[in-house]
Amino acid sequence: MIREGEYGRDLYLIVEGRLELTATAIDNAELPVAILRRGEYAGEDGMLTGQPYNASARAQTPTLLLQVPEQVMQRLMELVPSVRNHFERFNNARSLKSILKRMPLFQGIADTDIQSLIRQTPVKQYERNERLFTEDNRGRPSRETLHILLEGFVKVARHTKAGTGQYQGDERIIAYRQGGDYFAGGLDLLGDGQAVTVTTINRCRVAEVPRHVLLALFQRYPEVQQRFSVRLREYLETTASTQGYMLSTGPLQHYAADSQLADLDVQAGLHALVSDGVVEGTEVLVIDLDKCIHCNECEEACARRHGHSRMNRKGMVVGNISIATACRQCQDPVCMLCSRAGIARHPNGEVYITESCIGCGICAGRCPYGAISIVHIEDEPVAHNSWQRFSEFFTKGAGKERARRTLPVVSIEAAGGNYAAPGPLDISRPRNGYEELRKKVAIKCDLCAGYSDQACVQACPTGAAVRIQPTKFFGSTEEILQRRTR
Repeated sequence: MIREGEYGRDLYLIVEGRLELTATAIDNAELPVAILRRGEYAGEDGMLTGQPYNASARAQTPTLLLQVPEQVMQRLMELVPSVRNHFERFNNARSLKSILKRMPLFQGIADTDIQSLIRQTPVKQYERNERLFTEDNRGRPSRETLHILLEGFVKVARHTKAGTGQYQGDERIIAYRQGGDYFAGGLDLLGDGQAVTVTTINRCRVAEVPRHVLLALFQRYPEVQQRFSVRLREYLETTASTQGYMLSTGPLQHYAADSQLADLDVQAGLHALVSDGVVEGTEVLVIDLDKCIHCNECEEACARRHGHSRMNRKGMVVGNISIATACRQCQDPVCMLCSRAGIARHPNGEVYITESCIGCGICAGRCPYGAISIVHIEDEPVAHNSWQRFSEFFTKGAGKERARRTLPVVSIEAAGGNYAAPGPLDISRPRNGYEELRKKVAIKCDLCAGYSDQACVQACPTGAAVRIQPTKFFGSTEEILQRRTR
């Protein structure tokens, strides 16, 4: 009924039958999470967060479900706040259990101890660009506090300390972490005993395991403490390569002789990928500048398919890679807060503009990357069908308002009478009240939803244009920092 990794916002209430929840382990094995019965529900994680489902739900017996639309549940939670509180508590516990079962750190722990840890672990929500803790002494957690990211991205940085005692300017991004990962308290995040600042890249939910709970777990399961120590040692080695100078004293001195200085260009590239939000995208169009011949065929192919181009091949440059200006299909799209449901998401991730859009511009204003534009719809006869109307809206140049030009329509007479008689949906009709209201419309890339390929990628004659998942393509923080520019 629900597939892990897909998107959905509706809630499913079990009227009759039984559902099994499973999650995928690191080795792709299925891990049982829960059995849901009559009166229980599934899909609350997508409904609350808009993130991909973190587990699959499969019917074990013939099952009858009541599918409640997202808009209905959101309205109910507005009217009755206790309903939202209930779903959030339940979803936090279920999400944490699903992640703990998949984390190598917690393998071999009995279910009763997992449940005990969940009961004692508070979950906090953070908005975009909000700090979890800083390098100064205010709000810094103890070193044995364990932070588990249930969803979202955070960046880890250090700053040059100004004379006032506050950390500001000269931010050096050391790492980024994403949902499903964990890190220790403010001192041990990198294993070198020095404090760091952790800031959210997008909205995050973080489970914060208290110090006494973690220490009790270490005492009961020495192998967990050993895994934790190995992880910190890996951080230690990475930190030595990110300092920008060789260390002769302190906890990193044993690694200094063997580590190479991190290339400044690599550091700058990491900063760009994290600070400019590339890593939070799920599908990003990139262009290999070593292969690109600047023929502009990618934009022209997009225009041929959709009537006008929805992308601009020029964008932020990281090394020999250009991040094209086009929708990145963010994991947590801030553009999707639309009261008219004018922007939505397909189950496999494509964010698209619906026919309910009236071009109010809220989504374009919210997008931090200039990937959504608003176009004017002139007072002219409505195109023959929905597909023609929408294919004509897309023009080049993100972030600007433009007038729409209608594509030519061939009439039956002009075609020499060879066309079949028009059907009931293929005739021009007068504007109704909705069409009168709709003077503008938002436009954006939707990954060529409905096609078997993506026009920009397919048309590139040298293979320079590719769609990538940033966290897989660029690799982990450690892989990025250890990569040498050529």
